[in-house]
Amino acid sequence: MKTIHIAFTLSRGIFLISAILYTAIFLGIIYLLYLVIYPAYLLRKHALKYKLRLVIGIIAAFLILPKAIGLLMFGVQSALPNQPLKVVDTTPNADSNDKVAIKGKTKPNASVNISDDTAKVDQDTHANSSGNFQFKNLSAEKTYDISLNYWDSTPESIRISPNNKETTKFEKADQKKTKSHNTDTSDITNKKNGQDAINGFTDDMDAYLNNKYPEISFTYDNKNKIAQFIVPNKTASMNKSEKKNYINPINDRVGLFANAENLDIPTIQVKTQNGTKIARSGILGVKVYR
Repeated sequence: MKTIHIAFTLSRGIFLISAILYTAIFLGIIYLLYLVIYPAYLLRKHALKYKLRLVIGIIAAFLILPKAIGLLMFGVQSALPNQPLKVVDTTPNADSNDKVAIKGKTKPNASVNISDDTAKVDQDTHANSSGNFQFKNLSAEKTYDISLNYWDSTPESIRISPNNKETTKFEKADQKKTKSHNTDTSDITNKKNGQDAINGFTDDMDAYLNNKYPEISFTYDNKNKIAQFIVPNKTASMNKSEKKNYINPINDRVGLFANAENLDIPTIQVKTQNGTKIARSGILGVKVYR
């Protein structure tokens, strides 16, 4: 089994800051309610005016509270290390060694996607409460990308070839290789930082686009760390959600392939053939133009 483990996490400090701000607003509303209730008690003759303010304050507080709690919980979770996404086992089908089931483990209840470069395989599943997930009846001959998707950051992906007996893990700080005794396959584990790495990134990106998005052309400027994509003119007529769904998988692959070659993740720019701006990299993923 060949497993390439590539983890990349974007900054989520903005969520923690938002959570703190919402919590502060909620506490401020509670304090204002106190300032309303106490005078209402002392000045009963103006009770109607203060009761109206009290009702408005309570409504405002309970509109803010759920968002404050949700963002605070996510902010705290984001500050903690992510639970790794990993493949636990690949098991051949009982009736055919050409088909396998891929089992893995990740965050409990997380959404997990598996796909191949030909786009013939594109499946989603959810991990159970223990974080276990499984994809069944897959060809043992192909290479798959398994992605963990929560929020917009796509924090982790794995590439796996079930029939290859060599296991390679790539990590940001350290790159390690574990080789089984039953293999005649050699693999490069220490990615080169020069032209070989750039060529590897562009070759992977070109192969992915040729298989899945043949209508898109791609260029990479290593000096400025910009990956530019030219899409058909009709893309400009898509609504914002359609554009994001169209560009997001490409943005995910840019991060995946750049990390595999130990390159900095480039900024993406997406334009139509006539020069209309469609999307670019943003803090939380892809920023789509209207």
